[in-house]
Amino acid sequence: MIVYAANNRNGLNVLRELKKMGVEIEYLLVHPKERGRYVEEIIEASEVSKDRIFVWNKNKIEVLKGILFAKTSRVLFSVNFGYIIPKEILDMFELPINLHMAYLPYNKGSHPNVWAIVEKTPAGVTIHRMTESVDGGEIFAQMIVEVEPWDTGKSLYEKLEKASIKLV
Repeated sequence: MIVYAANNRNGLNVLRELKKMGVEIEYLLVHPKERGRYVEEIIEASEVSKDRIFVWNKNKIEVLKGILFAKTSRVLFSVNFGYIIPKEILDMFELPINLHMAYLPYNKGSHPNVWAIVEKTPAGVTIHRMTESVDGGEIFAQMIVEVEPWDTGKSLYEKLEKASIKLV
């Protein structure tokens, strides 16, 4: 079973790539509409039935835990999901993974595209095991993205989106 947790255009584009590859998403976890981007598009592209779509809400976390506990949960795949998923949920999965738009261990957390430029650190994308620590855990795959002197936060973000698709 795959639970896909996503937000933003990159979450949508990676989802579309997974669907092209024949990956079936059983449950979907999205941001509340007022805090998310591309939420409707992600829901539509997922082809997941409405009863299997969860909008992140700490009050509903017990419901989500109950559903996941009853399943043989295998993979949680997070892309641009902006909430910290509690350890008790991560522990329900054989493989809780995250695609982070940074060349870890550099630029953990938010806006890694900007920090790569500001701090002159390597830029790239990383697929890693999710743990209690933000963008921590074992690294499974990485791709470096070259930062040009003329790159802006926006242009580097677009490069990182393309690299995300390639890395998947």
